[in-house]
Amino acid sequence: MLKFLKLYHELQIIDADRLAVEKQLATFPATVQEWKNKLATAHGAWKSLLTEQTNNEAERRKLATQTNEWEAKIAHYQEQQRQVTNEKQLAALEHEIASARKALSPIEERQIEIILRADELAKEIPMAEEAFRALEAEAKEEKERIREQLASKKEALALLDKDRDVFWTQLNETEKRDYADLALRFPGRVVAPIAGETCGGCFTKMQPNILAAVRKADQPVRCDQCRRFIFLPEDAS
Repeated sequence: MLKFLKLYHELQIIDADRLAVEKQLATFPATVQEWKNKLATAHGAWKSLLTEQTNNEAERRKLATQTNEWEAKIAHYQEQQRQVTNEKQLAALEHEIASARKALSPIEERQIEIILRADELAKEIPMAEEAFRALEAEAKEEKERIREQLASKKEALALLDKDRDVFWTQLNETEKRDYADLALRFPGRVVAPIAGETCGGCFTKMQPNILAAVRKADQPVRCDQCRRFIFLPEDAS
């Protein structure tokens, strides 16, 4: 196997490892964002219940004021009833009392709804906060795990780059250029072994003269289809 092909072979192994590490690194931002989304959802659910509780309390006070006002009107009309003797005036007061009670009825119904919901919120809010706090603690652990993995992957990349330089510096400029061009098209798969009578990269059947040239191994041979440099598997080992 020609020296530059051996160097290419070593380089592509390293580059394939680098691609795998970089692929893992690329997943971390999405994982971090996923945890942020989970926290935001849990926090939002908790805060939404707190907001509902605050709003319901404000509405309860407002309704209590309205209830007192209508009850005061009803009491006033009832007091007037005891003082009038005219049937027409009495009927008018009864109408006012009926109208006031009709206006008061939905207010009282809403007050009952708020009281019942308040009991529910008293249970739901602590549960929502507990769920958020638990998720927050889990996210903190996950963040630390990701931080450690990031450091580990970056260290692995640094070591791979160091190993890569050992082989890369042994190539001449033309060999470097050829490798770089192929690496753009076939990341981590720059050279390909012969698989039977086909190119191990694109699986195109090799012509007899190409196979003979590969076996002779005294000059570089490229696949006519994908233009990768090809070699015999036993030469790589």
